[in-house]
Amino acid sequence: HNTFLTTGKYFSYYFYFAEGVQLSLLLLLIVSGVTSFWKSDDKSNIIRVAIFGMLLFLLLWETRSRYLVNYIPILIIGAVIGFSDIYEYLERKKII
Repeated sequence: HNTFLTTGKYFSYYFYFAEGVQLSLLLLLIVSGVTSFWKSDDKSNIIRVAIFGMLLFLLLWETRSRYLVNYIPILIIGAVIGFSDIYEYLERKKII
């Protein structure tokens, strides 16, 4: 109760955690969308570009997140693909 209400004692922790998760999800989706243009042999390019376009449309057009909630599983899959792209890049550069 103290965590989720805006007047709660621990709401600031929840707020920053939720904002961090959303920001990381959006950044990984952007990475996934941008890297899809360079991968010409990847079969998931159409899915990546569609997710990226849907995300941009909903962020620019929709002021409330009522339609965005339906696509959370797809957005998470796109973010995981973006994380995988970053991991592969770091492996190629011998950083990991």
